[in-house]
Amino acid sequence: METSSLSLESPQERQTVLLEELIHCLDRERQVLIDLDIPGLWTVVEEKHGILQTIEALSTKEGTKTPPSEPAPESAGIDAPAKTGADRKIDLLKEEIRERARENAAFIQDSLTFVDKLISLFAGTPSDAETYRPHGEERRPRRGPIYRREV
Repeated sequence: METSSLSLESPQERQTVLLEELIHCLDRERQVLIDLDIPGLWTVVEEKHGILQTIEALSTKEGTKTPPSEPAPESAGIDAPAKTGADRKIDLLKEEIRERARENAAFIQDSLTFVDKLISLFAGTPSDAETYRPHGEERRPRRGPIYRREV
């Protein structure tokens, strides 16, 4: 995280810089997940938490009503102030962060599903439990696992 970013003039500029850093952090997280670099993943997660804590502290300090993790409510009222260019940029960055977080979560879920299917291919699934018929004959699962042991 850049310390020079904290000396910017407006809260919107500070928040914009922090959100951009979070996007870069999510990009690194994606690459670390692809590379299966577990120590690197812990480093990225710690960095991401640090950025999020800084954003939350900035929101609390500046009196921002909407937390950075939640979208700003769209108000159709007449009294609602028009969004400035900086506010629109912040909203776009937040949406990009949500999308990248969804992509990373989907990648993790797909990887876990693949591993689960691979394990069930080798060991069989619990629903394929082997039992015995009334006359002592072995009841085998529909599709036998690749690896099987008998006692």
